[in-house]
Amino acid sequence: MRDVFRHWLYRQPLYRASLRGRVPKQLGDIGLPSGRGDVERGRLLASGILPHGDRRIPMDGDFWTATSDDALLSGHLHGFAWLDDIAVTSDAEAWRRGRELLVSWLASQDRWQPLSWRADVLGTRLFHWLRHRQHLLTLDAEASGALLKSLSEQARHLLRVVDGMKSDAGAFAACRGLLTVGLVVPGMARCRDAALATLTMTIDRQVLADGGHMARSPAVQMTVLRQLVDIRGCLLAASIDVPQTLQNAIDRMAPMLRLWRHGDGRLALFNGSTEGDEAAIETLLADAVGPGRAILNAPHVGFQRLKAGRTSLIIDAGAPAQGRDETSHAGTLSFEMSVGRDRFVVNCGAAPIGDARWRKVLRATGAHSTLILDETGSMALDGGAEARRPRDVRAQRREIERNQLVETQHDGYAPSHSVIHHRDLYLAADGGDVRGEDRLIGGSGPIRYVIRFHLHPEVRASAAEGGSALLRVGRSGGWRFHAAGAVLRVEESVYFGDGRRRNARQIVLDGTHGGGDTTVKWRFARES
Repeated sequence: MRDVFRHWLYRQPLYRASLRGRVPKQLGDIGLPSGRGDVERGRLLASGILPHGDRRIPMDGDFWTATSDDALLSGHLHGFAWLDDIAVTSDAEAWRRGRELLVSWLASQDRWQPLSWRADVLGTRLFHWLRHRQHLLTLDAEASGALLKSLSEQARHLLRVVDGMKSDAGAFAACRGLLTVGLVVPGMARCRDAALATLTMTIDRQVLADGGHMARSPAVQMTVLRQLVDIRGCLLAASIDVPQTLQNAIDRMAPMLRLWRHGDGRLALFNGSTEGDEAAIETLLADAVGPGRAILNAPHVGFQRLKAGRTSLIIDAGAPAQGRDETSHAGTLSFEMSVGRDRFVVNCGAAPIGDARWRKVLRATGAHSTLILDETGSMALDGGAEARRPRDVRAQRREIERNQLVETQHDGYAPSHSVIHHRDLYLAADGGDVRGEDRLIGGSGPIRYVIRFHLHPEVRASAAEGGSALLRVGRSGGWRFHAAGAVLRVEESVYFGDGRRRNARQIVLDGTHGGGDTTVKWRFARES
């Protein structure tokens, strides 16, 4: 109800009038951190095509409202981060296209709109407008004046709403934009002070002691870290001392991002993440200038990493994020495995932008490499404070003669079936032997369970004699999968890790829990 009233208020002419004030005649010359755009995307923009994921959107007609039904795409569009792609082309035609789009935006969106003026989108837009101000302010005098007037009004609105975002990951983008205004726009120093005050409180609320962001998503972790590094860069450019809270957050978040990287340099697929771009991740970690190694044990955000030889395991050993029921995945105790640069065991990933058909499917437990009981996910996906979810998730880590073991359990099936799921994962010191044990304790049977091991599309898998499966991929050689206590099958699967649907395979272990204590043991062993 409060949002309804606020939105009504923001639409009123009197509120619009309250945003008016002094309009700067010029902007400061502080150098802002440079962007990391993509030349190919910039060339597409110059040709009149907006690329986003695997989509190509023609930039014609009513461009600014044509994608309003897709919040993620619209946020990208109205945030103007794609100006970074234009910048790296060094193409006059691309910049002409960018300025045309800016003028059309000012004509159609230059008053409060629910999405284009949302605080995180607005902050992103202000940051990128100011980052590329030298190119944008080559407009004629009338258009340049309209840009400076709009920029000032948007900043005043953001100044009023940013304090209410401290529990939203978008607060970092809002703070970055507001801070940039305070550094670059004459007479707006109060924006800088408000941004830094809100930033400190936002870090305290959202960045956990082990450096994980409360969303528990590698993609969100990367986005937030990028924004914090940009904020630090803006302060250094303005010769302003970097707050210790900000520096500490960067120092904690960089090793946590490394925990979520596979041997190919890209991200694991948990809670809405895709693989990401290896070069962008590497650049961000270099810019962060934090500790160079991944942490292995992140108990606050709830992830574990096992690493031996060329083999890495990344394990979701924590409860789903509170307050993010629309984005969290039901993947508790799922894991991913890579050998060198080859991914073996994966989760299925996140739905492509705007594809509502796959969104709920890919958030479900069955799209993760873990156990599902009685075709019931470990978490109810319809959300709400009282929704069924794992609440007591435990993880204990041990190392014996360089062999590593993580023992985990969760209670997500306790409310529905009175069953606790235990999972132990073991990695031998040479990386050539991965063993697991899934146990179901409690309840009354018979209850069917399925344990899934989704495989990367590059993994070739086939059932073999003795209830095993043969696996082969790239330079990682052959592996054999064995299981005891359940029926093994190799079935079809899907993979959305790189933003598009790809066919893949999965190993499925099928069995029945009769109540009491049921144990299934399995193993990935490298073939000599």
